[in-house]
Amino acid sequence: MKLLLSIACYFLVIQSVHAHFLWLKERGTSSGVVTFGEEAGVAGPAFFLPMVEHKINVSIVNSSGKVDLQLSAHNTSGGAGELTTSFDSAPPFRFNLACTFGVFGEDPSKPKSLLKYSSNADMVTKPNDWFPVQDWNTQGGLDVTIRDPWMKQSRGEYGLGLASIDPGDECKQGGGSLQDGEACVVAVIRFNGELLAANVSLTTFFGNGTKLRTTFSTSGVTILKVPLNASQPFTEVFASANYKELTPGTYSGKEYAFVDNWATTYARLSRTNETSSFPATQILI
Repeated sequence: MKLLLSIACYFLVIQSVHAHFLWLKERGTSSGVVTFGEEAGVAGPAFFLPMVEHKINVSIVNSSGKVDLQLSAHNTSGGAGELTTSFDSAPPFRFNLACTFGVFGEDPSKPKSLLKYSSNADMVTKPNDWFPVQDWNTQGGLDVTIRDPWMKQSRGEYGLGLASIDPGDECKQGGGSLQDGEACVVAVIRFNGELLAANVSLTTFFGNGTKLRTTFSTSGVTILKVPLNASQPFTEVFASANYKELTPGTYSGKEYAFVDNWATTYARLSRTNETSSFPATQILI
């Protein structure tokens, strides 16, 4: 009976981990929070944290350089848990996380993968800040960011870029910065520092962690529609991206057939009530 219970618990954990992701976000202006769960930014079961806690690297990068941050585990209500850290940096800055979980394969009949997580919660003061911020990315692999050309206090300054014609676009060109009551923003997906021209799954989440919708990107630049509450100082939004890199290898003595890259991001959107035409030739990349 104990053996059967142990086997059942093992498969429960494996299946749960496959549906869980690492999320990084700010709490206030000088604290960061890491959660490991299915819902974006929501603390998952505390007993899962030891599986990733010592595999995570979190850092903050600004014009002065890079600082590696320490994480502390904390239990929250209902048996959930999270990791927290503190930092001292005014925006713009790059706030990122990297984690190589290890070789993963819940089905022995299917190829095994090397599971990699990454996350960021970058902060900018104006759209053009994205150019140095994306160059401050000190980790390789998959990276997704949400960028808003219509940031409050930055109307009209969009920077250089190109029109998105990605088939996964959720906003129509020329339809304005608000469409169907939601804000149009730019999702930029990069891999090893370059735009990723590949089929990538892209999912958005409400600030409370629940799923909004799923689309895809083929060019690395996709226009999303996300909630915006203009009556609040900012609206929180999350996104995740998945890219399977068909490169076999060996990790810690275990062979794998491909790399399963999962990236998440957190953003705070803040705008005035003014709307403007869509800057079709000025996307922030």
